[in-house]
Amino acid sequence: MLRKLTKLVTNNFGLKVLSAVLAVILWMVVVNVEDPDRSAVFTVPVEITNTDYLTEMGKTYEVLDNTDMVSFVVSGPRSVVENLEASDFTVTADMENIDATMSMVPIIVSAASNSSQIDITQRNSFLIVQVENLVTENFRVDVETEGTLAEDCFVDEVSSSVKSVTVSGPESVMDQIAGAQAVLNVNGAAQDVASVQEIVLVDASGNAVSKDRLTLEQTETTVTARVKMRKTVPLEFEVTGTPAAGYRYQEIESDINSIEIEG
Repeated sequence: MLRKLTKLVTNNFGLKVLSAVLAVILWMVVVNVEDPDRSAVFTVPVEITNTDYLTEMGKTYEVLDNTDMVSFVVSGPRSVVENLEASDFTVTADMENIDATMSMVPIIVSAASNSSQIDITQRNSFLIVQVENLVTENFRVDVETEGTLAEDCFVDEVSSSVKSVTVSGPESVMDQIAGAQAVLNVNGAAQDVASVQEIVLVDASGNAVSKDRLTLEQTETTVTARVKMRKTVPLEFEVTGTPAAGYRYQEIESDINSIEIEG
């Protein structure tokens, strides 16, 4: 049985190999001549246009559910589709086309070339947004210090080059803000300290509020801490002069034995 099988395989072996090679070549020729359709999936970020349309209405928006990334299927001749790249497509959402509920904006996908030869099927056709009132408010910039000064030193006063900052953003985020501050590290300092620091927005508990959806007129400020030294020194008394006739000096008393000095 094995001998018959071996003979069957090896008989005219060269012709069999040649036939297989010719079959592959013929398939490749047919594929290239016929240029059959094929499909490819692309994922492209959405370009949001005409955002001033909402700003002029006193509104701002947030994109929900990652709908600012669009996936779509492109179908067409293999020779066209296999040469396409994500950069060959324009994906836009025009805010002027937002729907009556102020929650959805149509997404348009267009090809820069070969548009007549391909079909585009979108998996999601709308940009989902949350629209809120745009609020602008001014906050005083407070200066906080952190760290331990050199021995006998203390912070006499602090100052900020930016006295207040104007912040704009969605009402829900602005309602969280209780103030603005800049933090200066004075650890080990024995003299005045100054540096440029980020302006941080904080809530009523002192926790930082994310600035992702906020616009700050200024984001940094130069903060200065005036550092002085304070120490306590004992009082020593010297007696000069001569008592009147019949009197002699016995002792000196004071209601304080030391004083505190700073500078």
